[in-house]
Amino acid sequence: MSISHWTFIYYTWRPNLKDEADNHLIELAIAGSASLIATNNLKDF
Repeated sequence: MSISHWTFIYYTWRPNLKDEADNHLIELAIAGSASLIATNNLKDF
């Protein structure tokens, strides 16, 4: 949390994952230029 910062999203890009509720996570990672996504949810990603 000490190194986090707000990222504003100006577009919507939906990758169409198996679980529609997870699409926003990919969208946020792209908007924030994330270098990785750490998750235990392997079946939906």
